[in-house]
Amino acid sequence: MPTPLSRDINYCYYPKSGYTGGKVTGLTNSEVCIVGTKAYIFVLPYRDFTSYLVAMRIRSYQWADGVSMQAGLEQMFADPRMTVEELEATLCDMLGEANHDQVLKVSELTQFKVHLLGILSQARIRHAAGGAIKVIFCKGKGNMKRFKEFYFPS
Repeated sequence: MPTPLSRDINYCYYPKSGYTGGKVTGLTNSEVCIVGTKAYIFVLPYRDFTSYLVAMRIRSYQWADGVSMQAGLEQMFADPRMTVEELEATLCDMLGEANHDQVLKVSELTQFKVHLLGILSQARIRHAAGGAIKVIFCKGKGNMKRFKEFYFPS
């Protein structure tokens, strides 16, 4: 039976987050939206920064046709017919399910730890396919604690 969306119960959403690591972003730092379900963590970039010796490249991403990433996601969450299964399928199709830098299947993570250290709070993740450790940090007071409680309930 399809499961209707219920924020912080069966999905989590952090519109202003940071992400480092992974082949998509290379050696960049990205500003991202984090959408999580119990089975997946989706990393949707809206801006990334790449530093070169004498310059910096900034790339911006959008949902579609001038709609910001945050606005596109919020429209999707607002649909009363949206289910957890549809959310996962839509984001897997959009990002490419084989892209383990943006579609992180929780069951395939060999390392998944959340460190709560005040402003230094972060999640450190390593995928079974290898690669660098990826770091996620959700901006905003208490968001990393909520992220940890969503994936590791006490």
